[in-house]
Amino acid sequence: MSKMLITEQQYNSLSPIGREIHRYWKDFKPQMYQEMHREGTLWETLSSEDKRLDEMIIDLMQQGLAEDQAKEIARSEIYDEMMS
Repeated sequence: MSKMLITEQQYNSLSPIGREIHRYWKDFKPQMYQEMHREGTLWETLSSEDKRLDEMIIDLMQQGLAEDQAKEIARSEIYDEMMS
């Protein structure tokens, strides 16, 4: 398992979906994770994706989906589309 490359304070500021993104990138996309860290874009990208997916969940719930359904759709963004 690779070392966490964001601060504990940054990690704690993430939403649950943001923490899930972070774990996925760190554990299953370590080269990408390290590269973003070297380029200085890791926190910015992680924070942006956290906000985007958190807003997606809220929007989907406002459209009538149950919370667990909304989260599954957001997770598909992490595990399906982000796999490329």
